[in-house]
Amino acid sequence: MTNAIGYVLGNAAISGDVSRAAWNSAYEKGLVEILHVYKDNPKYKGQIGWVSEGRRIITTKFNERFPVAHFTKQQIQEKEKELIANYKALKGAKGESGNGWNESLCMILAEPKIWEKLIKNHPKVAKFRKKPFPLFYQLDPLVVAPVVSPTVVPTVAPAERSISEQSLHNDLRNFGNNPFASSFDGQETSSACNEQNEAQSAPSEGGSGRKRKQSHIGSALEDFVEFKKSQTSKTLEALNEKKKREEEFSIEKCADQVDSMNELTNEEKSYAMELFESDRNREVYMKTKNCDVRLIWLKRKIRYVSLNMLSVLS
Repeated sequence: MTNAIGYVLGNAAISGDVSRAAWNSAYEKGLVEILHVYKDNPKYKGQIGWVSEGRRIITTKFNERFPVAHFTKQQIQEKEKELIANYKALKGAKGESGNGWNESLCMILAEPKIWEKLIKNHPKVAKFRKKPFPLFYQLDPLVVAPVVSPTVVPTVAPAERSISEQSLHNDLRNFGNNPFASSFDGQETSSACNEQNEAQSAPSEGGSGRKRKQSHIGSALEDFVEFKKSQTSKTLEALNEKKKREEEFSIEKCADQVDSMNELTNEEKSYAMELFESDRNREVYMKTKNCDVRLIWLKRKIRYVSLNMLSVLS
């Protein structure tokens, strides 16, 4: 019977929705780093994507790095698809006119009307309206197709062609390096330097353009701070609620009430203490307003506990 139950539960866990996997930012960053290690090895990744051996080695290495995760090959594959889909949506929205981009936070900077248009054209980007995507540049080399030398020999000299191709290849590789991708909590933005470079390359925008972009940056930072505050507030609320419930349904309060009940013997009161080790039993007992019903419930529970203890002793 035990084996049968285990078999059913095991199959249910395997066939369950892969989206239930408890991913976090550390897991996502670790997965991307592992993908980078094997992406250029033809043994693991072909022209159309990862081969079976590639999926196997990625899953193995991930679970070795995060032994608590226990993610399956399918769960890791689905997370990779999700990250790449987020990257493509954010890159598509980033390329549209009317909005800005914060390099350090990897966030789009735009007015509300522009955001409505972006979300309409790229629905997946809605989740990043007030949230950074620090893996953006790390995902770029995983999506950008490798540079392939042309089959037709161009008219330029061989030495010049080699230098040109090498320069283009280096530019693409360097484009994916983001020094801020590993951690963005508490960091200072470097967008001021980026905006200065943009202003020098496009002097026609003038001072008004710089002020507008700086306004976008300030708005994005404020949104990010509000996001972190809301997350902290929710955590504190949950902790306060748990503390309140522990105080309201404490063992001490339940024991005081049982001690004052003349309908119970001392032996029955001792069994009641066994019951009150359960949070659920304490809550049911304290919330039952009808004294007669509470007494009937308590005696039935005490009888059940006493019978179990006698069966164990015998």
